[in-house]
Formats: sequence, C-alpha cells, structure tokens
Amino acid sequence: MAVRPNTNDFYLYRSEVVGFQLELIRAYSYTRSQPYHIYLETDENKRWQALLNGKITIIVCSQDDSTLHRYRQQHKVFYSAPLEDYSNSVWVVHKKNRHLLADVNMWISYYRTSPEYYFKWQNYFVLRDPANINQQTSLSSYDWIIKRYAKRLEWDWRLLASMIYQESRFHPEALSYRGAYGLMQITPVAAEHHLLYNIKEPEDNIEAGTRILRSLQKTVSNDTASLYNNICFILAAYNAGANRIAQCRRFAVSQGKNQYIWKEVADVIPLMNYPIHYESNDIYRFKGAETLNYVEKIMDRYKLYKVLLSE
Repeated sequence: MAVRPNTNDFYLYRSEVVGFQLELIRAYSYTRSQPYHIYLETDENKRWQALLNGKITIIVCSQDDSTLHRYRQQHKVFYSAPLEDYSNSVWVVHKKNRHLLADVNMWISYYRTSPEYYFKWQNYFVLRDPANINQQTSLSSYDWIIKRYAKRLEWDWRLLASMIYQESRFHPEALSYRGAYGLMQITPVAAEHHLLYNIKEPEDNIEAGTRILRSLQKTVSNDTASLYNNICFILAAYNAGANRIAQCRRFAVSQGKNQYIWKEVADVIPLMNYPIHYESNDIYRFKGAETLNYVEKIMDRYKLYKVLLSE
C-alpha cells in the first residue's frame, strides 16, 4: 500500500512512525490475517504507476485528487468509500482488483462504526492538529552520538537508531528485568566481557553497544548472502547471543536451508521449540519468537526512517 509521507497518513511522532491511514492499514491487515507492506516512494507519479503496473495493491489519496479522476474516467482504477479524514481520503485499486475493493468497502462500513475507529479518529484529528504536522528532522537528543558510532560500524545511522529505539525507546535509564541498562540495554555480563565499566552515561552506553556489534560483525563476518542478511544475523545475535544464532544456522542446514540467508534460517527457528527437533539435533530448545520479532521490527522501522528522515 502506498501512503503519503509527512502527512497525517504517515509521519514521525516522538520517534515512532504513526499515522491515521497507517493505523487503518494495520487494522485491516489484522482482521483479514494478511501481512501488509508500506510502499516507500515519495514521488506521486511513481506511486500511481506502481499501482497501474501491479507493484502495489492499494494507494491512498484524496477523493478530490485530479490523477484519481483522470484514471477513473479511463476506467483504470476504482476507489473505496471515503475514510472520514480531513482530506476525504479513499483507498484506490486497479480495475483488476475490484474484488478486493468490495471487501475493503465492507470492512470500512463495519469498522467506521466501531469504538476502535472512533478512538483513532479522535487521536489523529482532535488531540493532534493535522495542520501542524511538520517533517521531523531528528529522532532523539542522541542523534549526534548515534551518527558518530554508526560510522564506526559503517552502518546507516538510521539503522542504529532503529535498533536503539527497539532496545530502549531512547530512554537512557531504561532497565530490563534481566538487568540490561541504558539506550542499548547493556547487561552487566556483556559489559564485563568487553571490559566496559561505565554504561550509565548515554555516550558510553552507545559506545559499549557498538563495540559489541563490532565484535558480532567479526563473528558473523561476510559469509552471508548480502549486507542485508549480514545485518539481520548481527541483530539476531545481539538479541539472542552469537552462540544461539550459530546453533540456529546449523539447525537450518540440517533442515535443508541456506544458513547464509536470514529468511531461510528464520523460517526454521520456530521448529527449535519442539522436542522432536531440539532433542534429535543435539541443540538447545529455543522459542525464537522474541528474536524474530526483534529483527523484523528493527528492519521495518529502518525502512520507514529512510523515507521520513534525511541522511
């Protein structure tokens, strides 16, 4: 689905990606048990072409949009009932997806009568003024530190920022039930292992976290299929431990999967929670859901940060 960045549809608010249309997309996706993907393109013409070419399924626009009316007159697209926001938004589909539009309209007619819809509408159009939405240019007061240490990793700073948000929501005094502390949730054991003794200051905490990441980079090395896979394995190891992820990769091989491709390893990780697999393969039981969710959320947020924040 294509939405309009830095409008009330899709924007940054207190470092989180939010938006009225984004909330509706998530709700529709959840009720239909279907995954959703936000199309990351800021050029309006390219978004429309992506819809016509079948690259995306739905585009969000105003009912008064001139491009919508042109393609509608040409019988190339059809659009939903209005969604009652200030721009009179509709969801538009290609003519080949009219069956989807029927389902969307049925869902909209039901969802607009629900308390959940009312609360979302209140949140975005009463409690927050859509006219005052400006592009957020920073994520936190620690951006300058994040940028400095991201360079040492040769990472995009927005990737490291996405990870830190996942770890602590940018709260420098965040403390987990396991004793992990600070922006990058450094455990006392990890701090001691890497000879890091001052993790209470934000910069020291980030330095500690990136030092651990550099160590994991050497462990994962460049033996994965791409930079994307490399990063996913590093993130997974940061969350679950390098030894645990090494076991996951060995188990993936035993299941006929490519241990160098994160998605193939991720697909079999849930199997490691069952005795038939972890007992017969001489591995430790691993539920894995937290780690899989951790990697997915960081990478998804990173994609959105790249659209909404400059380098």
